[in-house]
Amino acid sequence: MSLHHLRTTTLDPRPQGDDWRHTVAFYQHWVPDRTILELGANPDGPARALAAAGFTVFVVDDSPTAIEYAASMPGAESVYFVHADLRRECLEDVFGAVLVEPSALAQLYTLRAQIELLMTAADHIVDDGVVIIETPMMPVQLGHYHRTAEFPPLAELDIMAGTADLRLLHRTGGFGGSRTLSVYGLGL
Repeated sequence: MSLHHLRTTTLDPRPQGDDWRHTVAFYQHWVPDRTILELGANPDGPARALAAAGFTVFVVDDSPTAIEYAASMPGAESVYFVHADLRRECLEDVFGAVLVEPSALAQLYTLRAQIELLMTAADHIVDDGVVIIETPMMPVQLGHYHRTAEFPPLAELDIMAGTADLRLLHRTGGFGGSRTLSVYGLGL
């Protein structure tokens, strides 16, 4: 199926306890080649569940501590971890999807740095690949940064994504109203 047509889905990727089936189904729908690059190491994110389901998952973070912590989690042995600058070409490979973790976007203080991150995401997807951005609906505490992060409104996120040559394909709420997933493809 071509990404030049807006895909719709009723899949709710919210994990139910330790049950990641919905999350895996969501990614199977959007990432048929089963290759994912996660920008920002989130030990509670979907990387381990997706790797266990047969996806090839690379996680990149510019914090050695974040990489070390995420790599120490049970099930992380199937995930490839890379220490690199998130706003630069961090790998030579391209993927079916790039997942932008909320902390990766929130820790960047300037609009320019956030757009650079989205440009890196766009540079790492195959032609019909997607960039998936998770945005919490409320401010969150960034533990090792000791500050509260607020995320751009969705309309502003769409403009930033457009600047990075991405266009919105799908958006889903869920997670009890606590966050939104936006799915972007390469611009026309």
